[in-house]
Amino acid sequence: MTDKTISVSMNEGDITRISIFLENANKKFNSTSIIKNYEELNLFLYIYKNRIAGQDTRFKDLQAFSQKSDVYISNFIKTSVQNGSIDVKHSNKDKRQKLYVLTKKAKEAVRSFGFNVTYTDNQNRGDG
Repeated sequence: MTDKTISVSMNEGDITRISIFLENANKKFNSTSIIKNYEELNLFLYIYKNRIAGQDTRFKDLQAFSQKSDVYISNFIKTSVQNGSIDVKHSNKDKRQKLYVLTKKAKEAVRSFGFNVTYTDNQNRGDG
């Protein structure tokens, strides 16, 4: 495994989009039965990102990523399977190993956190 260093710089527009996204997420948590808080959103995004990158997500991957307890992750998976937002697949390499993938229902829930916003970039204000 190779370690990668990723550098992310943010301008005022990025910070504005992130802030608006988080505000929107707070509102969405109250209206969706799939994703109820930031930690769950983070886990769903992690599984989704792994799938996009062609990587599988196992229980130990979720443990390492979230730093939440085994009980929390187990309950997250159990609830997500029950509400139809996560499917459990068996690895082709090792049938004992379970892989977690988002269902169409979960992908739609994640996409529902998107938003449209119009703002003016005020980079020339002299306050930054």
